[in-house]
Order: sequence, then C-alpha cells, then structure tokens
Amino acid sequence: YALKLGEQFFINHDGVLACRVMSSDNTAQAMSLLDTYQSLFTQLLQFEFHTDETHGVFIAEEKIPLGEILPHFIEFSFSALFCLGRFCLGRSNMAIELEFAYPCPGDAHLFDAFFQNTVRFNCKHNRVIIPLKTLKQSIIFSNALSAHENEALCQSHQRQVQSEEVLIKKVKHTIRNMPFTQVSLEHLGQTLHMSPRSLRRHLHAHGVNYKTLLENERKRLALKRIESGEQSLDDIAHELGYLNASSFSRAFKRWFGKAPVHYKQQEKQQEKQQDTHTRSAQA
Repeated sequence: YALKLGEQFFINHDGVLACRVMSSDNTAQAMSLLDTYQSLFTQLLQFEFHTDETHGVFIAEEKIPLGEILPHFIEFSFSALFCLGRFCLGRSNMAIELEFAYPCPGDAHLFDAFFQNTVRFNCKHNRVIIPLKTLKQSIIFSNALSAHENEALCQSHQRQVQSEEVLIKKVKHTIRNMPFTQVSLEHLGQTLHMSPRSLRRHLHAHGVNYKTLLENERKRLALKRIESGEQSLDDIAHELGYLNASSFSRAFKRWFGKAPVHYKQQEKQQEKQQDTHTRSAQA
C-alpha cells in the first residue's frame, strides 16, 4: 500500500521542491537538494545524503517516534523518490540498492518487482545506495533559469517552515526540561512568556497542539528508556507522569502496538537477525 501510495505522490508546497529537483543537472544534485530542503518534503523523517568516489548514500531516519508505523513512511518515501527519479531521468528503471532496517513486512517479491533492484531487509539503516553511474545521469528537464527561480522559492518556503519550527522547538525544549507531572499549558505559557490562549493559538496556526507535542515527547522518552533497559517500568511510568506501570503499559501499547516487554523482545530479535545478516554478508 505504501509503495503504491508513493507512486502517486507529488512533492507538496505547491510543487516548488519538485520543480527545483526536476530542473537539476543530474541525479547527484537532485539528491543533495532533497537533503537541503528536506523540511519541505516531510516533518516526520530526517534525511542525510553523502557521496564518495563510488556511490552516494541516502539515509532516512525517524524525526519523531513512529513505532510500528515507521515502515509505512519509509516505504512511502522511498517509493515516491524512486518514481520521481525515474520520471526525471526519463527511464523505466533507475539502478539503485535499497536497505530497510526491519524485517520484510510482507512478500519480498512485491518489493523486488516494484523497485526492480536489489532490496534487503534487517539492515542497519533505512537507506538507498546510488552507484556513481546513476548519480551522473542527466535530468531530462534540466533548466538553469528554472533552477534559479525555483531555488529562490524553495528558500522562501524553507524560511517559513523554519520560523514555524522555532516555537515548536521551544515548546519541546521546555517540556523536556520540566517534570511531566508539572507540565501544563499554563506552565508552558509562563515559561515562554505567553498566555495559555496565545500559545494555543500560535500552535494551532502551525498545525499542532499542546497535547500532541506532550504525547510525542512522552513517546520519545518512553522508547529511549525501554531500549536502554536501565529502569523498571514503575520508574519509567513515574518519570512520564503516569500513576503506575499498568497505565504506562497501556499508553505504550496504544502508541506502538505492543506492550513494553514485547517491544523489547522484538528489538532483541531484530538485533540478532541484523548480526546474522552482517556475519553472512562478511562471509
């Protein structure tokens, strides 16, 4: 589903980023633009693109805790970029390799058929490996004038998005430096020198609300504590502002689809599979 959805996707923000990517000189420049203007593509994932003498690597990681729905957004993003890449190159296929940091969620043959390239699961990162030959391929819509005009528009949109992110970052920072038992809209407003009503209005203008930001911070810290395995469920529950381990476990299961103990077991199993895959690749 995510692959097919990505196939129909067109980069948003009035198509500004898509137009800038399409006016690039080659694949390498287009991928660099996706790294530079990633906030125009998604607020859920963090992109990183780098190259060496033989290939380029495009890595996608979660920006906020996504739990079990992370594969959907990774597959959707890789599908969207792959299909946009074929379109920009005017080719039916584009030589790449894809790696996913989780077990195959369904029939592996469906992924092979869709991407028509090497697809691996249980890897260390969610990434696309792009050979030098593909990086050098020219974009068929390359246009210097369009590139210049769309670059200015991308920068303008980026500044707008970043200005919106400033307030959200301040709210997140304040939540992280305040005991969850004390967090409230009133306390946040006092710290940020705003009335609760004004803070609520500004957050709403940016498409978020206080409760969502608070829950996302709880998710982030919950995953961090569960993965470290250094605290008991009771201690984690108290730190996150829950009455007991049971109420925390119910919230965790609602967020990530599994109770904390089962989530940890799955994580250990994936680590073993990754180790096995790495040893096999080395052999």
